[in-house]
Order: sequence, then C-alpha cells, then structure tokens
Amino acid sequence: NRLDTHFGIDYVVEVKNPQLRSTVDIWVQERWRTLPYQKYQDITLIENNDYSGKLSEIYKSKAQVMIYGYLSDDGVIQQAVVVDLATVLVRIAMGKIPFGLRKNNQVNQTFIHVSIQDLRDAGLVSFEYNINS
Repeated sequence: NRLDTHFGIDYVVEVKNPQLRSTVDIWVQERWRTLPYQKYQDITLIENNDYSGKLSEIYKSKAQVMIYGYLSDDGVIQQAVVVDLATVLVRIAMGKIPFGLRKNNQVNQTFIHVSIQDLRDAGLVSFEYNINS
C-alpha cells in the first residue's frame, strides 16, 4: 500500500460530525504484537531497516495516531492503546520523552521503544483497553 510504504499510514478513518461540512480524515498506523511482548509495556517504532539501509517509520510517518496492542494466539485483543503519534515523534526528536534504541537481529531492524506509562504520564494516550480491567 502506497500510504504505508511512503507515509507510514495503515489506513484512513473518516469521522463524521453533523456540525461539520465534511468528514475529518484521521491517519492511523497500527501494530499488533503477540502476548510474550506484553511484559515490556511499551510501543515500538522502527527506526532503520539495517538490511536495506533505509530509514523507517519514525522518519516518514505522517500518521496522526497509533493503535498499539497485544493479541492472544486466537487473535483476541488483550490490551490496546491509542496514542498521539505525531506528538510522540516530536517529543522523541526533541528529547522530551524517554525512549530506548534496540536492534532486532531476527529482522535486521533498529527500533525505538517508549514506555506506555511514560506516554500516559505525558498525556499522549487518548484511549486504553485491557481485557482484564
């Protein structure tokens, strides 16, 4: 999909408000992880594709929000957050939110991880779901 390849957008949600003349497009990126990763309680953003040498989503993303969550083996959402991705990226760039940088040798990528609690504390989580809550 061209939007994902060039702009880090997985889909566009059209939101209708009867007080407005037209729909408002919300650009969304999503990432679903398996349950073993839930213990980390962070979101991850690909920084670099080390295999190709190409810079990745943190440099090209035009998505406004990110849906990030964890799925059971049968595809049931166990936990999910919606974060203000545009502001997260600005704060990462300015060094205003703690983040870590790691390498995933299995897929030869470098990624940034940001604690979900740090995102909550910064007011960047707009929605949260947990099947156990």
